Amino acid sequence: MKFVTTMLFCLFITCNLQAQKTGKHVKTDSHNLRWYLDYQKAKKVSAELEKPMLLFFTGSDWCGACIELEKNYFSKNAFIKLAEKFVLVELDFPSKKELVREKYIDDYMML
Repeated sequence: MKFVTTMLFCLFITCNLQAQKTGKHVKTDSHNLRWYLDYQKAKKVSAELEKPMLLFFTGSDWCGACIELEKNYFSKNAFIKLAEKFVLVELDFPSKKELVREKYIDDYMML
């Protein structure tokens, strides 16, 4: 069991490091929707796939309406089906400093 746990941990670390190295800054939610965190990367993907972007401006740790939107709309089958037609982008403006995505904040603020 210890071996399996160690191997899974190593796989997890390797995947995270690889994602950081290749610039794939994407989060996958519980419904397997891919939300780009990097606006510039999302813009390139949008052009390549010829799909419009859907920008979700949120305050993940303080915006009640945003939390409700994620909970009560983004989890519904109608949205999940519709989301296939878009490149999803999450632009988060949390109040807790440790949650701020420093790497992307300049792009977020520009938008």
